[in-house]
Amino acid sequence: MIGGLTVTEAGEVRSGIPLLMDLPLVGRLFATRRKSSVQRDLLIMVTPRIVRGASP
Repeated sequence: MIGGLTVTEAGEVRSGIPLLMDLPLVGRLFATRRKSSVQRDLLIMVTPRIVRGASP
């Protein structure tokens, strides 16, 4: 193996009742938040092979 690369993507989605979820004090009662995190790994693997050249 030569190496690898890790990528992490984070996101947040907010949904709820329009107008009510934007109220300063009681907005939490009418809204939900979802946080997600996705991690992806990329590995680079090399298999060595012997290549014999042609004789002239």
